[in-house]
Amino acid sequence: MKKICTLLLGLSLSFMLSFAQEINEASRIAIKVEIPQNIDLKTDASNILFNRLNQAVALNGLGAASGKFLLVPRVTLLSKDVTTTIPQQFVVEMEVFLFIVDVTQKTILQQESVTLKGIAENENKAVLKAISSLQARNPRLKNLIVRGKDKIVAYYSTECDVLLKKAESLIARNMYYDAIVELESVPLLNNNVSCFEKSLRMLEQIDQSIRLEAKEKMEQSKHNLDWLTE
Repeated sequence: MKKICTLLLGLSLSFMLSFAQEINEASRIAIKVEIPQNIDLKTDASNILFNRLNQAVALNGLGAASGKFLLVPRVTLLSKDVTTTIPQQFVVEMEVFLFIVDVTQKTILQQESVTLKGIAENENKAVLKAISSLQARNPRLKNLIVRGKDKIVAYYSTECDVLLKKAESLIARNMYYDAIVELESVPLLNNNVSCFEKSLRMLEQIDQSIRLEAKEKMEQSKHNLDWLTE
């Protein structure tokens, strides 16, 4: 009996350590939510969507103010109808396309879409209700973020040396901003400690004032994402 209890305790500790390790790795990955830039959304609806996506990213421990990995929303109005009831009601159906992208490589890492519906006394309120129905804990949204995180981890596990060589080349050409974006995004993972340490040493080679300026620019910059629709 004592041996069985010891075995069960060992298995429990192993599971807890594995779970903690996964959380720690996830928390080292940074994904920034891009502000919705879409003609189908008014300002209030855009803000609601932006906040919900930020909540979803934060729930998964991946929130960031800047970085090379973005969660980009695109919204399309699928249909708009008016009921024959009195009073009339507006019914809208919208599709939210969500992309996790590497903005420096211009590549899509993962994508998902969610269909939303809203009904209200006017079109604007119906749109707001539709967007508000997207919850931060939506399973499809969570699955997208987890898949994106896994893709990013795999990227740094296999391509980190290539990334460092690219950053080194950028620094040699005085392209400090581009180099800092790459180096600042390198996470500390269990299988890339050496790469992470090298990225820190390379950052230290760049003047601190340049790094601070680049950090501010990264947080304020708007990205050209036209390539997403090409």
